Amino acid sequence: MKPVRIKSLITYAAFLVISILFIYAFSLWISPLYKHWYGCDASFFTLVGRGMLEGKVPYRDFYDLKGPYFFFIQALGQLIKRGHNGLFVLEIIALFTSLVLIYKTGRLYISYKKTLAVIAFFLWPYVTMLWGGNCLEEFMLPLNMLVLYLTMKYYGTGCNTADAGDVSTAAKNDTDDKGNIVALITGLCFTITAFSKITAGAPIVGLILGVMILHLYRRKYRKLLFYILYLILGAVIGLVPLFIYYGINGCILKMLYCTFIFGFKRSSDLSGAFSWSTEARLSGVTFAIVFFVTHEKKYRALLLPMCVITYLVLHLGDSFIYYFITGMPCLIAALILFLKNYDPLILFKNLKQSLCFLFLFIFVFNYTHESMGTVKTFLNREDDSFQEQYYRDSVNMAALIPPFDRNSVFSFDIDMQWYEINNIMPCNRYMVNLQYFIALEPPIEQELFDFFEKTPPKWMICSNTLGDYLPQMNEIVNEKYDCLYSTDVGLVYLLRD
Repeated sequence: MKPVRIKSLITYAAFLVISILFIYAFSLWISPLYKHWYGCDASFFTLVGRGMLEGKVPYRDFYDLKGPYFFFIQALGQLIKRGHNGLFVLEIIALFTSLVLIYKTGRLYISYKKTLAVIAFFLWPYVTMLWGGNCLEEFMLPLNMLVLYLTMKYYGTGCNTADAGDVSTAAKNDTDDKGNIVALITGLCFTITAFSKITAGAPIVGLILGVMILHLYRRKYRKLLFYILYLILGAVIGLVPLFIYYGINGCILKMLYCTFIFGFKRSSDLSGAFSWSTEARLSGVTFAIVFFVTHEKKYRALLLPMCVITYLVLHLGDSFIYYFITGMPCLIAALILFLKNYDPLILFKNLKQSLCFLFLFIFVFNYTHESMGTVKTFLNREDDSFQEQYYRDSVNMAALIPPFDRNSVFSFDIDMQWYEINNIMPCNRYMVNLQYFIALEPPIEQELFDFFEKTPPKWMICSNTLGDYLPQMNEIVNEKYDCLYSTDVGLVYLLRD
């Protein structure tokens, strides 16, 4: 076996070990290391996956704005192993695939050691970006990185030589049929990301635009046409399983509405879009934009659209930490080419390099503070009295509900981990983010009023502060139900005869 191949196998084996240890240590809500730790969002997603295996359908039986492909991933995790362990395996696969693709992208341009440095630079902020695990963006990262790698491999060389004046090499690259395969894969990856969460596919959208600009710049109109056709073909391939599944279950329109229209309503809130916190977390993307504007004429047309679109998209809606995983492909592409430009790397070589370093410093400083918090959580995991108490209270609350009544349980203002701890399925599709969803979609409130008027659930689980968030719902609960049990987690109510 060739030494190069042995070196690659050892490297990939190391990536696998790193992925296992990383997810085991820092995926706080999924890792088996944290036995009784549950996160609200992560628990809702596993709950939907569990429900799908029981015949329930997202949007018909679970109301949310995440896209169907993400829920298919959740169902796959539950199929592998119910509870957390199946998702633990999928998280390892997602991180391992991302590391391999970062490595392969780096090796297109820079040395082995520098590529490993880029991977280390990626992993440190990823400690905090992972949040608690099982978030959508971490599963979309491999798709974004795959499109980035293929685009840089099959179009980057042509872009480079064309700008250098060697148009014959660029033309040869254009006639390569592999470009059509890249377009096909790009279209498929775009559909999967768009039908998970449209904003998570921002890097792919930018790369598509970059390739189109590149073809127009070279006046390769025929290749542009084929690129678009294969792009559409890949997108259609991705749509087929969605329309089959939701067509059979009769809720295609509900799926489209929740994924795109309702999702747009949420992203239209720009009240905190340009805060310092958001800009600090986006400083890696800002670095990429500054780098491509000040340095890279060769790759500017191809990669700058990805950075600009991602930067703008990540200002939409709330700025939860895991959203910023979407910006990592921009940072990685720019950092690889930055290290290619400055070889050897000499600090403060010129003003434009210093400007890039400024944004890298802001990025590292911001995420170092936050990542240290996660590291401390890992080191101090023995002190999990809050999680243990929450778990015990949740189990004690559910013990009052007979097994034959567990299909008639609903809740207000209770986090979804309560359901996952007790392996219970809510009996109404509006079970999470209710006060927020009602603000975006007022008819939901009337639908719930009708639900309690016609088919009130036998059991209710409510928070101690429901009256502060949903006063009208609190009145309905107090009017129709008797409180049987109270804990710090919440209250258990039984429907009056």
